[in-house]
Amino acid sequence: SDSLDVQIAQVKLDNSQAELELVEQESISSTITAPFDGTILSISASVGDNVGTTKFISMADLSQPYLEVLLDETDLNNVGIGYQVSVTFDALPNQTFSGHVVAINPSLSNAFSVTALQTTVQLDTSSFSKPQNLPIGLSATVEVISAQAQNALLVPVEALHELSEGNYAVFVMENGTPVLKTVEVGLRDYTYAEIKSGLNEGDVVTTGIVETSK
Repeated sequence: SDSLDVQIAQVKLDNSQAELELVEQESISSTITAPFDGTILSISASVGDNVGTTKFISMADLSQPYLEVLLDETDLNNVGIGYQVSVTFDALPNQTFSGHVVAINPSLSNAFSVTALQTTVQLDTSSFSKPQNLPIGLSATVEVISAQAQNALLVPVEALHELSEGNYAVFVMENGTPVLKTVEVGLRDYTYAEIKSGLNEGDVVTTGIVETSK
């Protein structure tokens, strides 16, 4: 009698273990594992819904902020992997963020009827004035720094006179008289030009004669 009870108990135990293994397997098969660590942004389905293969969960890694930046195709020569950028968000106009270009899409895209170059910028969290998470979808103004010069001697671009292709000169005031001097020009933007040689700090240059009426 005791031996029979033991056998019956063993059969029940074996059945329970088999049922447990089946439940565990079903649980594993119904578990969704994210491909990376992140934050769930939205879930567009409820328990019991038939979702099929459509997307119903959105997630993102908010620990490292990135920007998708569209540049005009004419700026292709002025951007590259590793180039530094300066970023100002419309919602945070008094803060300037820094970062660098980490990816450039090999295919051009169309944005607002303009052919654009799509790049990805990684923001430097050390440039944040305070610890903060930037909401997804913020609009920003981005300046790509393709080259820079430190402690440079600058003159207004209006003062430059192109003698020939790549050769420039400026008028320097000497004893009240403008004297034309050739200069070596470095970096330029829309406002100033770097003078690498031909001028000294303190020289007075003229942008031209302006007529005035009394």
